[in-house]
Amino acid sequence: RLTCLSFLLSLGPLAAADLHPVVALELGVSEGNPRNTEGDFMALKDGGFLYVYTRFRGGGSDHDRADLVSRISRDGGKTWSAEDQPVVGNEGGLNVMSVSLLRLHDGRIALFYLQKNSLTDCRPVVRFSTDEAATWSEPTTIIPDTEIGYYVLNNDRVVQLGDGRLLAPVAKHHQPGQEKADWNGAVGCYFSDDGGNTWQSPKQLDQAFDSAGKRVAAQEPGVVELQDGRVLLWVRTGAGELYRAHSGDRGQTWTPL
Repeated sequence: RLTCLSFLLSLGPLAAADLHPVVALELGVSEGNPRNTEGDFMALKDGGFLYVYTRFRGGGSDHDRADLVSRISRDGGKTWSAEDQPVVGNEGGLNVMSVSLLRLHDGRIALFYLQKNSLTDCRPVVRFSTDEAATWSEPTTIIPDTEIGYYVLNNDRVVQLGDGRLLAPVAKHHQPGQEKADWNGAVGCYFSDDGGNTWQSPKQLDQAFDSAGKRVAAQEPGVVELQDGRVLLWVRTGAGELYRAHSGDRGQTWTPL
């Protein structure tokens, strides 16, 4: 079940009494729709808000069949359209999921999501819209067939740096020929310098270790550009705390996690 909250903030100093959460959209489950998950929001040029999320229809696990669907708000998020509108059907062998929406510097909207074909082939793709999400381009592959594997790009993770570079932070867990999945993962960023039309591979995918040198899980990375021009990467780990790393070359290489 997904619930969207609208937060109405008073002007001036913020106190606890000034924060009033209101349930604006609740997406329940049913026999044919057992799970709703991983969505993202986009402000449209006409003042509306777009919400695209993953609607499962074949079961509730991460590998069951699912589509990407949308809802629209025309009043600042207070109310939402009553019916799901299709965005991307289940074009993956297993499903499609984990949406990242991003307004690009050139005005286009980019829609990133995972195209999950198997337990050894899960890779993000991107579509573009030039008409405020009314229609979408064909998908552009971010990770080529030569680097096929099970990669996770979580929802709301892709960023565009001030100079225009796009960074897609991923965690790699499996690849064809590997005896078993490595759910500890290795993280890094695929990047594009031409608005997402073509993508380049990171120079490294990094593993995480604790203070004793023992390997720990590194999953679900995210990135943000800092004011000094560096990029900060944060990572969910199995060590009971978040890890971080910095890049001084716009996300190609990183300090140790």
